Amino acid sequence: MQTNLSFSIIFNQASNFIQNRFWQLMMISIIIGIFNTSVNNYFMDSETIELLSKAEDTQDISILSPAILKIIILSIFTSLIITSVNIATIYNLSINNKLNVNILLSKSVSSIIKVLGFNLIYTLIGLFITLFFSLIITVFLIIAPTLGLTITVLVILGLVFFMKIVNYFFISLIIEPSSKTFIQLFVQSHQFVKKYWRLGSLMMVINIVCIIMLSTLAMTYEKGNFVLDLILATVSNFIDLFVICFFYRLSQLISDKETDLINNNANNTNLIL
Repeated sequence: MQTNLSFSIIFNQASNFIQNRFWQLMMISIIIGIFNTSVNNYFMDSETIELLSKAEDTQDISILSPAILKIIILSIFTSLIITSVNIATIYNLSINNKLNVNILLSKSVSSIIKVLGFNLIYTLIGLFITLFFSLIITVFLIIAPTLGLTITVLVILGLVFFMKIVNYFFISLIIEPSSKTFIQLFVQSHQFVKKYWRLGSLMMVINIVCIIMLSTLAMTYEKGNFVLDLILATVSNFIDLFVICFFYRLSQLISDKETDLINNNANNTNLIL
């Protein structure tokens, strides 16, 4: 049983998984790309987004509130659906090399509830942290505006980076059926981050670099080009599948390692007794 937690080994194993199931994963990515691009191009109010970027005061924003709320709700549900389908895809292909519609649907439904629960909890945590640090950050902005702004940006980026690692660990833990409760899996994802944050951070840095490259590429052409949007959405989802696969394999190895430690401790106890 492999328990070597080497980044290169885990990365290669994730690469082999993706390579051996390339066309199945590409097909799912294309379907999700079509779904995501259609929502963005035909259901998102592009005029509202443009007006929001040009809004000069709170009154302008308040006028656009209903449209903004619609965009936020659509974005949340689109993200939930895409994440749950990706989870179901990795689970399906981990037990069967062929895509099974029944497995995909059932796993997607069960996953979307857990992912929604995770996001709701972290939304509340984010609000609490915002309220807690708002006074401190305000003081820094008054005393030293430049330093305060720098600290604010670093804190926000750090929290987002941490949340993304926890999120991927949580996703990796709900791929396979488990007897553990939602709270137990939520706590376990944080324990994994605490112990193995270096491995998760390396993968997240690679993911961020890929996102920046795709975002830069997206800025080179006019918005509303369905074909180019579809290509970028497909590639972006394929990368996300790879990241999920990496964290899934990492979680498997962590679980195997901890199981071995428990068994060894039990054996040592029996020898003493």
